[in-house]
Amino acid sequence: MTIVPGAAPLRIAVAGASGRMGRTLIDAVVRSADLVLTAALDAAGSPLVGQPAPGGGDVTVSADARAALARADVLIDFTRPEGTLAHAALCRELGVAMVIGTTGFSDVQKAEIAAHARAIPIVLAPNMSVGVNVVLKLLEVAARALDRGFDVEIVEAHHRHKIDAPSGTALKMGEVIAQATGRDLARDAVRTRRPERTRRGRARPAHDRLLEHPRRRHRGRSHRAVRGHRRAHRDHASLEQPCDVCGRQPARGPLRGRPRTRALRHGRGARPRSPHVSGFAHFWSEGDFITRSVAALLLAMSVSAWVVILWKAWLLHRVRRDLLRAVPAFWSAPSLSAGREQLAAFDREQVLGPLVGAALAAPPPGTLEAIGHADSQLTRRLRDALHAVVQQLQFGQVLLASIGSTAPFIGLFGTVWGIYHALISISAAGTITIEKVAGPVGEALVMTAAGLAVAIPAVLAFNIFGKRVAASEAELEGFAHDLREMILDTQRAAPASTGT
Repeated sequence: MTIVPGAAPLRIAVAGASGRMGRTLIDAVVRSADLVLTAALDAAGSPLVGQPAPGGGDVTVSADARAALARADVLIDFTRPEGTLAHAALCRELGVAMVIGTTGFSDVQKAEIAAHARAIPIVLAPNMSVGVNVVLKLLEVAARALDRGFDVEIVEAHHRHKIDAPSGTALKMGEVIAQATGRDLARDAVRTRRPERTRRGRARPAHDRLLEHPRRRHRGRSHRAVRGHRRAHRDHASLEQPCDVCGRQPARGPLRGRPRTRALRHGRGARPRSPHVSGFAHFWSEGDFITRSVAALLLAMSVSAWVVILWKAWLLHRVRRDLLRAVPAFWSAPSLSAGREQLAAFDREQVLGPLVGAALAAPPPGTLEAIGHADSQLTRRLRDALHAVVQQLQFGQVLLASIGSTAPFIGLFGTVWGIYHALISISAAGTITIEKVAGPVGEALVMTAAGLAVAIPAVLAFNIFGKRVAASEAELEGFAHDLREMILDTQRAAPASTGT
């Protein structure tokens, strides 16, 4: 516990003062600067009753629990289950907190302690060692990680006259493993106590073995049936374990009132599963500003790309059909004016009409364009008209190229950002399991897939449309060249016929 400067020392009563653990506790309390020993309890008939407590100074061992607890803030009890339960009821009546190190409780007795824990603070553990409680936490993590395909066996060695065998520490280890793997310790554990022989035939100390894997006991049952019978739900009282207390700072001073309720963790098979909810709605609701911006940008790019793809596919298809029909119709006309009229009937996208109009147009008088030679003027007008038509056909190509080249990297940025935040959330949860990792990381990877889904159609369309635009441009250049040569030949033939 944390010492608050200026606070009065906690008043401690120790039950079982004549036992080895009781003597150790009394000595520890006397040596502590923030604790004061106010009472030492023992069973009636004990030779120490009425005598000074061993190492307790002027404190006398008493059998009157009510009188002893009336002047105590906390009772430390390392006795027998029956005596501990009697003390727990009295502590609840007097509002005294308890630290229980007694072992060997039955399920009914544990439930009775849990009922008392709803009214007073109780710390219950079979072993108060910090190292052992750290091991219990590590066992929980290891049991969850190695649940499938592994058998669990707890072996302890002790003297053959030990009363509570298996020991409370071994049982607590079994409970932690059973809780983490979703088993029922009372049903699945196989307990044996026998001496073993070494390879040289020497006898080892008696040992207890418990919590063998259920498959050893159910060889004739299917794996699914064995896993199904292991599912169990448990209700835990508001008890504190040393591994929970060590991680935070309890209030200093007399522990009065109701303890803080702490929801203890169930085993993997027993805790209610909340499957990861996926889908766009969940992704949008859980995402931050950057994630939503990336998703919205990819959506806008996809919509823009498909609008351009559909429009250009329709446009280039019409241009190709117009060129196939309009060019032969123009050259089959008897005169240039008649050809221009036939061209207007087939040129729906106006890709040939501007060329003919530029060829027949006269330069404004008094301008630099009118000063040049006639064939140079004609070449300039046809070139400008051809560039305008080609620019019309190439419209949207830059957008498709930009989307195709940047969408994968935008999606990759969204994936990296999503995985970063997913890992932060997972690390904050404390435990890492595949179901916790798969959902958030899978949603983040969807961003890369979305970027590729946007980029691939844009790149394919850019390449296909580029080839079609190049073919149409070649057709227009050929038509412009032939039109120029025809007009120049007509202009050369006119002076010759006039001179004749």
